[in-house]
Amino acid sequence: MSTILSNIFPICSLILREAGIYWIFSKIHYGNTSTGFGLRDHGCRLHFLQVILLSIRGELSHEERFSGLMPIDPARTQYYKRARFTTRLPTHYLYARSHFWLLQVEPGLWRVGLTHFATRMLGDFVECEFQIPEGDSVKIGQTIGWVEGFKAVADIFCVAEGDFAGFNTELNKKPELVDKDAYDRGWLFMVRGTPDATCVDCAGYVALLDQAVDRILSQTGEGHGEDQSGEDQNGEEEPPNEGVGGPWEKKGKC
Repeated sequence: MSTILSNIFPICSLILREAGIYWIFSKIHYGNTSTGFGLRDHGCRLHFLQVILLSIRGELSHEERFSGLMPIDPARTQYYKRARFTTRLPTHYLYARSHFWLLQVEPGLWRVGLTHFATRMLGDFVECEFQIPEGDSVKIGQTIGWVEGFKAVADIFCVAEGDFAGFNTELNKKPELVDKDAYDRGWLFMVRGTPDATCVDCAGYVALLDQAVDRILSQTGEGHGEDQSGEDQNGEEEPPNEGVGGPWEKKGKC
C-alpha cells in the first residue's frame, strides 16, 4: 500500500499544481475565469490533459508552461470532433484547402503553419527545408520547400502571393513544436502580401475537415463510432486513417 501511495501522490500533486497555474494564468490573460479556464468546457479539458501528459513525461519546460502552450482562449477557439479525430481551431485564422493556416501578425504580413490535421497525416515532425531566400517574390501554389514527418514527405506550397518573409528558425532546435504547438510557436514561414482568395474562415475549414474525414472513412470502410478513439501525445485524437491525398500523400515512407 505504501508503494502505491508513493506513486500516486506525486501525480496528484502535479495535477493540482498545474490546475493552479492554469487557473492563475487564465485569470491574468482573460480577466476572469468564466471566460478563461473551466473544466466544464470540452476544449479546456483536452488542453489541460495535454499539459498534464507533457508534464508527467518531462516534455514541458518551464518556459513552455508559461508561454506558448497555455492558456487557450475559449472565446477564440472552435473545438472540432468527427469520428476519431479531435482538434481545436483558432477562429480568427484563415485556412487553406491544403490544410495550412494563416494569421495576419501585422498589416500585410502573414504567418503560415500546418493545421493539426496535416501534422497527423505527416506523423511526428522530423524537419523542413525552404528553397527560396528571404525577400524573393512568391506565387500562390509555388513549391517553396518540403516537410518531412514520420509517415510522409510532402512539398510545401505557398498559400499567399507576395514576398517570402523568412521561416521559423526555432524549429531548427525544437522541431517538436510543430506537433506540440501547431497553431502558435510551431509556425513554418511568413509571406508579406495577399493570401490565396480560396482561403476560408474557421467555419469554412470545418466543412472541409468534414469532407476530408468522411472521404477517409469511405475509403477504409470505417464508421463514425466515437468509441474507436486513439489519443496522440497532445491529448487530441488521431484521424481515422494514416493516408490522405493532396499535398500530404505518402511518398514511400512507412
